[in-house]
Amino acid sequence: MAKSDIKRMIEIGQWIEGYLKATATSWDFLNLARSFVDLYNIDYGVTKNDITIAIARMIEEQPKEIQDYYKINLTAAHSVVGRDIYQKKDPLKIYRVAEKISEECIVFDEDRECFLTPVLPCLNDLYSYREYLQYSFKKIMEFKQPWQVSLMTLSKEQTIFTKRDENNKIIEINKPKTLPIIFSLRHNYKKIHTTIYENKDNQTFTRLKQFTVNGVFTRKDRIKQYPCENIVPSNFPWKIAASRAFFDFLFLGGQDYYGFCEWCGNFFVSKRKLKKIYCSDNCRASHRNQINREKAAAKN
Repeated sequence: MAKSDIKRMIEIGQWIEGYLKATATSWDFLNLARSFVDLYNIDYGVTKNDITIAIARMIEEQPKEIQDYYKINLTAAHSVVGRDIYQKKDPLKIYRVAEKISEECIVFDEDRECFLTPVLPCLNDLYSYREYLQYSFKKIMEFKQPWQVSLMTLSKEQTIFTKRDENNKIIEINKPKTLPIIFSLRHNYKKIHTTIYENKDNQTFTRLKQFTVNGVFTRKDRIKQYPCENIVPSNFPWKIAASRAFFDFLFLGGQDYYGFCEWCGNFFVSKRKLKKIYCSDNCRASHRNQINREKAAAKN
């Protein structure tokens, strides 16, 4: 493998490491969004009042049970939690949060509606795609096969079917603990495009990389296009960033360079082919101390 590929793989892996860190805060996510834009050289402006970050900040201020509703076991509870969110039954009414932010920033109703169209379907993507990556990386390690074989095996196992009554209420869920995660990751991987931008003032053409969110191209100057009293917030597309980083890391050889810490459980990336089992010296020391304590207690 070329040195440049290894370097790129480690950079992407470290971004994933930060994204999957259990203790990551809204401030960490803001920095991760901006670093992804730099890492992939994408023409996109991440504002301080980004909607996904505002929602993450609100969630992390809540009691644990409410935090867990949005953060944990989304792969298992997707069929329930996901639909609750999009039926506006979620505890924090994050639908309404996004609407309120748009009302504070955008003057005209038609502009507000245009802004919200790509925003509302993605409100919990920050946490749900974090779960998807954790789940997929763990399955690759569990299967102990080349990652392509593991993901194809996983993709065949993942289906979700529901039966509904005449009022569209769910009456039966088959295989509620599985969903097409791999399909979702593959589908969102392609949503970074390179386009040609024409600058008539300078008489030049420029190649720009852009996200496509629900069919809407996003550019740095997009945040300025609506008449507004405050800065119109960005809505960072976590599902696209997570999907692109996941597959790029693996295609560059990352399968041999990652693991999950035996002490804290965090995903980590090694700069050499994986030999270590801890993400840090602190975790290694903590685990060793626990073992020593257990040995001492057994002797007594």
